[in-house]
Formats: sequence, C-alpha cells, structure tokens
Amino acid sequence: MDKGKDAKKSGKPGPPVTSLDHSFTGGAEVLDSGRSAGVALELSGFIRLEQAGQYVFQSNSNDGFRLYIDGKLLIDDPDVHADHLSEEALFEVTEAGWYWIGIRYFQSNEGKGSFC
Repeated sequence: MDKGKDAKKSGKPGPPVTSLDHSFTGGAEVLDSGRSAGVALELSGFIRLEQAGQYVFQSNSNDGFRLYIDGKLLIDDPDVHADHLSEEALFEVTEAGWYWIGIRYFQSNEGKGSFC
C-alpha cells in the first residue's frame, strides 16, 4: 500500500459515511472502495455528543485503526491483526455539542501493511 501523501494522491473520495457501525466479512468490499484488501481510509467529520459527561469509545477492527476526537488520539491500534476489540477509550466533555472526529483505518493486503 502507498503511504502518507502518496496514498492520498492515489486515493479517491467516497460517498458520505452515515454510520460508523460498518461490517464487511468474507472478502466483501471495504466501504465503497471496490476492493476487499489493500485499502486505507481517512475519514473526518463531526459527532454530536448529546450531554456533558464521559463517553466510552471502542473499535472492533481487522488491521489498523486510529480514532481521534477533538484532536485527541483516543484509540491507537495501528498493526496488522485478526479481528479484535481495542481497549476502551474515555472521552470527557464539559458541554453537549458537535466535536470533530477523525478515523484512519487500513485493511492490509495478504497480512502485510503499515498504518498510513
């Protein structure tokens, strides 16, 4: 897989992602990439946190995953691996509102790859 700026040059924008609960198994296409492996995703947008307090985030991924909220890295699981749950990550907000969210993910190609 291309890394860094090279990956962004060879990538293409996809349609809006309306749910972060996306599942693909058994060689299914990763999002709208047209591929089942060798895919990287960089997603950003906003998430509405409805009230002040602590929120718990966790990812279930097969290969690399990073989650940022409001510029803070919450989940850092960058390696090639089988399906597993990340550690839980706590994020505390003092007031309800929209918060920036960023996700980086890759599905390796034949067990090889590194986080981009």
